[in-house]
This record gives sequence, structure tokens and C-alpha cells, in this order.
Amino acid sequence: MTSSEHADSSIKDLDLESSKPEHCKLGKKTRVWQGVRIALQLCAIFVLLYFFVCSVDLMSNGLKLIMGSSANSVFESDIMRNPVAGLMIGVMGTVLLQSSSTSTAIIVTLVASKTLNVKQAIPMVMGANIGTSVTSTFVAMGQINVRKEFERAFAGATVHDMFNWLTVIVLLPVEICTGYLLWLSGLMVSNVKSDSSEESVDLPGLKTITKPLTDLIVIVSSNTSSRILKSDCGEKQHHEPCKALFNLLNWSDSASGASVLVLSIVCLCVCLVLLVKVLRLLFSHYISDIIKKTVNSQLPKPFGFLTGYVAAIIGALLTVVIQSSSIFTSTLTPLVGIGVLELETIFPLTLGSNLGTTGTGILAAFANENLNVSLQIALCHLLFNLSGFILWYPVPLLRKLPLWLARQLGRITADYRWFALVYLIGMFLIAPSFVFLLSWAGTLTLYCVGGPLVASIAVIIFVNIAQNSEKSKGYLPTFLKTWDFLPMWLRSLEPYDKMIKSIKHVLKKESNKESFMTSNFPAYDKTSCDENL
Repeated sequence: MTSSEHADSSIKDLDLESSKPEHCKLGKKTRVWQGVRIALQLCAIFVLLYFFVCSVDLMSNGLKLIMGSSANSVFESDIMRNPVAGLMIGVMGTVLLQSSSTSTAIIVTLVASKTLNVKQAIPMVMGANIGTSVTSTFVAMGQINVRKEFERAFAGATVHDMFNWLTVIVLLPVEICTGYLLWLSGLMVSNVKSDSSEESVDLPGLKTITKPLTDLIVIVSSNTSSRILKSDCGEKQHHEPCKALFNLLNWSDSASGASVLVLSIVCLCVCLVLLVKVLRLLFSHYISDIIKKTVNSQLPKPFGFLTGYVAAIIGALLTVVIQSSSIFTSTLTPLVGIGVLELETIFPLTLGSNLGTTGTGILAAFANENLNVSLQIALCHLLFNLSGFILWYPVPLLRKLPLWLARQLGRITADYRWFALVYLIGMFLIAPSFVFLLSWAGTLTLYCVGGPLVASIAVIIFVNIAQNSEKSKGYLPTFLKTWDFLPMWLRSLEPYDKMIKSIKHVLKKESNKESFMTSNFPAYDKTSCDENL
């Protein structure tokens, strides 16, 4: 071999070496260490998810202890005849319980016990769908320190909110006017006999694995007519005191509930922060590219249009397994933030998760004596979510609306991060409370105030969409092509942002002044003063 040939072969070998994947260039020990590191990170994710689920379970128990046996009195009141009030109770109840599956199971039980009828319970089931999305929105706050990640994460979390709110806004009036959910579900259970006499059973799922840990902290009784904090954990003929921490302390229900609630919130926040950090470490290199190609991939060309539907089925099946749509969507939110999942991918997964979460209600229905009515409300939940899927996903034009709204919220919160807190409090606390108070004032007051308000919000949204589209912008009147005719405080968050920044500046200035005074003027020393005298 001549020197030129030898040089050519060396160049070819060099080219082959450089074309190898990055992980193939590493030494054997380095590759082994990377495999061990990835395995440890995966284990850490599962551990953090486990403690996250346990903290949600503890939060639910804490809220049950605080609320006591007063929950049923809310549902038995005459205000439940108003469907909008029922919707808001479903929203706020699920926000407190942090689980639409739990809320739906409670509603099914209330219907089976004839505390509620099916017609009254349908709006509450719709509200449960909205309330469950608060968890993923709260999870997005864990990435608030990185602007681009926070924008993507908040959009990924609120796409669930937007879908649920839009579905309720469209289908609740349809149900009030036509009663199609009540009629269709009644038709489906018309041949079902109420001959089930089985007692209520604990559904298998996440509680099976979290129960050993949560039972060490607190055990709650299912009998709400007596004390909520369980005292006897023995068999029917053998009395044995409960060995959980708060049960042994024998505090009052409210004191134990408040302590458990604080503990669960601290645990929840720590898990979320650590989960985001571990996910960022795990998916920051070539693994993220692999997942992007597999998770965001399309089916072969003739069947490409079915990709979203397959994703929805996967989301539904996974949610059936873990029995919690909020935990499923909360797991996806950080992945959207770090760029592993796209918003178009998470949308059908979220819709599938909404369908999967109805499985708990259906299973709970079979544990009640009045099988026909309990199964009917469970099927109402399934039909409502299925109607929402058919309404917003198959038609590409309609599909863009919840995605566009979520992206807009992501951009706004990325520019004005304080707005994320305003959105959470306003959307899941202030707005439901305000509407509930209007419902309390009477149906006429609610429709006279709420009707124009909802119509105005809808007009503003559609005008904004038209303003961002060159084709649609030409159809708008001249004065509506921009919002410049409105004062700044009505068309921008900039004045509020300046006000918040000025308040923060004043507080920071006062803090610096106090630290300056402390550092330059030492504390009074009585001994030294006496010696000088």
C-alpha cells in the first residue's frame, strides 16, 4: 500500500469514526456508567412519582378531615336545582379533592343513595372534569424559572383547562335545553335491574401501592356520620386501635386534617421541583432526541390521520391503569416544558385521559344497590367526555381553538409570570365562587349577569383569533382590526406589570435600607456603655 493509499484509508476510518453515534464513541466504562446513571434517574422518577401520589392521597384525607361530615349538606340544598351551581360545586369539590375520579365516585354514591337525582348530578360531573385540570396547571409552576420551558409547560397544562371549559360552555346549554345526556344514558341502562346487593369495595389501583405508606400517617373512616378520624382498625369482633401517627395522637378531626394538609402540600412541592430537575437531567442529551422521534412520530402514510386517535387510546388505557387523569396529565406537563413532547401530541393524550378517568365511576356504580341510576350517571360522564372529543378533535379547524388558547396563555405567563398565579386563583377559585354566589341570588340574576359576560368573553376570543389571521382580519370592521381604541389598562397587562414591579422595587429598597442600618449601626451594648461612663 502506497503512502497516498494509506492516507486515504486513514481519512475513511476517521470519517467512519466521526459518523458514529455519540454514545458509540465513548469508552466501555463510560457507557456502563451512563447506563447506571440513567437507571438511577429512572428509579428517582418513579420514587418521586410515588411520593407525589402519596402526597395527593394525604391531601385528600386532610381535606376530608377538615370538611367533616358537612359535605353532604351542600348537595342536599335546594340550590342544586340550578345546573350552573352544580357545575361550580363540581369544580370546587374536585379542586379540593385533587381527583376527578374521587369526585365522580362520590357523585355516583350520592345518586345511588338518592341524595341527588341524575339530572342534578350531570352538571357536577361536568365540573369535576374542569377541577381535575388544576393539578397539571400547578405542576407547570415548577418550571417558572426558565422562561421558554415555562411557556411550553404552561401551554401544555392549560390545554386541558381550555378543552374542559370550552366543552362545558358548549354542552351544558345543550344539555339544559335538550337533556340528551340524560335521555341517552337512560336508554343505555333501561334494561339494567337494580339487583346488586354488594357492599362498596375499595377499587384497585394506585391506592393499593400508596396505602402502606399513607396508613402509617393517617387513616380516615368511610363512615361520615361519626368521627372521620378512624379509631378502631380491628376486625368486627376484635377491637384494635389504629397505629397511624395522627390516629395515635388522638387530636380533633380539624387539627389532624390541617396538619396532614400542610404536610402533604410541602411533600407535593418538593416532589414537583425534584421531578422537573431529574427529568431535565435525563432528557437533556441524546435520549430526548430518541423520545421525540418515537413519541412524536406518525403512523405510516396511509394511516397517518389515525395517529391522534391511537394516542388518545393510549392515554385512556394508561389512565384506566393508574385511575387518575390529573396524575397522568401532570406527568406529561414537565415533558412538554423540556421539549420532549409537543402540544399537538399531548392534546389527544389528554382527551384520552379524560375518557379513561370515567372507568372509576363505572366500577363504583357496580358496587351500589341502585345499579340503574348509579350506572346512568357514570355513563353520563363517559358520554360527556366522548361528546367533547367528537366536538373538538376530529375537525382540524375546531381542534385549533383550544390549542391556540393554551399557546396564548403560555406566552402571556412567560412574559408576565405573576399572571400564572392570577390565572390559577381566578380560574379555579374566584370565578367558580362568584358564579356560585350569583346562582345563590337566583336563576334570573345568574342569567342576566353571567349571560352577557360569557358572550363578551366569546366575542373577545374570536376577535383576537381573527386579528391574528390575515384572511379573517379583512372581514373585521376597521375599529376592530386592532384594540388600539381601548385604553392601555383594558388591552394590555403592561400597566399592571409596571405597578407590580414598582411595588417590588419599593419593598426591595426598604429591605436594603434595613440591612444597611443593621450593618452600619451595631446593637446597643450595655456593658461597653457603662464602662465608658
